[in-house]
Amino acid sequence: MASVDRAEGTQRAATQLPNPNALALCRDVVLVAHGVAEPLAGKRERFTEWRLLAIDRETGREAWRVVLPVEPVFDGISIDRAGRILVAGADGSVICYGKRPNCRPTPSDSR
Repeated sequence: MASVDRAEGTQRAATQLPNPNALALCRDVVLVAHGVAEPLAGKRERFTEWRLLAIDRETGREAWRVVLPVEPVFDGISIDRAGRILVAGADGSVICYGKRPNCRPTPSDSR
């Protein structure tokens, strides 16, 4: 993923995305649901953990991350108009991150 200065047409920052499963664009960050891989025999790998990662759009640096309780479905991230982050789980669950009731707080909520 790369951040480009529109006026200058130059690249500001670049970040390698680790095994992305879902992406969502927010005002200040790009959200990436990704798996943490463990190599297996041959070229195969197994995901041992799933994470939701926020990457700062200006700097390309990690803003925060949380471990997801389940594997997310492909393209299973959305943001509602209140700013809550919804992640659809492969087991049929929906995980909500945000400041509202019934949502888990994200690390940025404590700032």
